[in-house]
Amino acid sequence: MRAFDSDERECRFDDWTARGFTGLDHNRDGRITRDEWHFDREGFRRADHNSDGVVSRAEFLNEDQEDDDRDDRFEDLDLNRDNRVSRNEWHGTAARFTALDANRDGVITRVEMLGPDAPSELFSSVDVNRDRVITSDEWHWSRASFDARDLDRNGRLTREEFNGAASQPVRSAALTLVLPSMTVPSAGKLSPARTRNSMPGSSAEAGSIRSSPLGSSTRAESGASE
Repeated sequence: MRAFDSDERECRFDDWTARGFTGLDHNRDGRITRDEWHFDREGFRRADHNSDGVVSRAEFLNEDQEDDDRDDRFEDLDLNRDNRVSRNEWHGTAARFTALDANRDGVITRVEMLGPDAPSELFSSVDVNRDRVITSDEWHWSRASFDARDLDRNGRLTREEFNGAASQPVRSAALTLVLPSMTVPSAGKLSPARTRNSMPGSSAEAGSIRSSPLGSSTRAESGASE
């Protein structure tokens, strides 16, 4: 399943199967309304063959073969990059081309392909039961995408989590390893034996290096008194 990468992006839908239809038909009435559609406007327009504002199961599965290449979006069809799709660039039926060509000038512009409606506010669209949180049952992208936003791990996404306002990696506490201080003899090489003796609280033989509680080194002379 596709990952979800931004709440501002019109995600492209790519699961034109019976399973994909069931996943979108939340109220199980056998059709998909604009409220149930959480993806790009072009995908809905291309699937709504009779332009009645809903996508039936037959339209979703393209049983009438009106548009046999709906996975190709406007930018894919516009081969010569003139910001319009001509009949020669179109892959569907002539009837479907005519339905999308609103002004009947023989080309489909990007505005005609997307339709007149503004994209829906995605959080509200995905929150089907309008309880102001999104559960995994309402989520249509990968589980990893959901878990990455569910910062408090309660199985629900608030609007802030959904928008990624706080979606920074959670740092776990790490153990801090405190290394004993090490002394460097005049030759410039570390001495393991002297390092062991330099650990706080260790006893040192005469002439060895000991660490004071503050980390400074003092030389203990054998038998010397302060």
